[in-house]
Amino acid sequence: MKTAFSVGIFAIFLAGTAQAQNISTTQLNSANIKSSLNATITDVQKDVSLTSAAIANSLTIEGTSAGYVNNTQLASIDPTATLNATISDVEGEVSATAAALSNSATIKGDFGYLGSTQMNGAAVNARAAVTVRDVEASVQATAAAIGNSLTIKGF
Repeated sequence: MKTAFSVGIFAIFLAGTAQAQNISTTQLNSANIKSSLNATITDVQKDVSLTSAAIANSLTIEGTSAGYVNNTQLASIDPTATLNATISDVEGEVSATAAALSNSATIKGDFGYLGSTQMNGAAVNARAAVTVRDVEASVQATAAAIGNSLTIKGF
């Protein structure tokens, strides 16, 4: 398995089962985030998974309770993920992904108030050039460019 990651500001707050009065985060990315993965893979008896990911800002919060959560994420430079791969003679499954993401937040728990601002002033670029031959199982090839993503579970 080959993986290439380029991460700008990558903040993770894991409260687990902890309680917090208030949580406030700010992420600002003005750096050039690029990830490039070039691979040639042949004669594999199991699964093959390739990922090239360029992430500007990412946040995960998990907890049982908090008074409020306030999240701000700003990205101003283009995240770019590139994947060039030739894959052949594989007995298992093949997965190839190029993913570029400016702002991502996942917030889980019981919160009294949630405020989230995500601003993306950048182009988001993902490119996957994948050649696949003689694969016995399923093949997935993905190029995903995401400006803003917010997942909320709880309240």
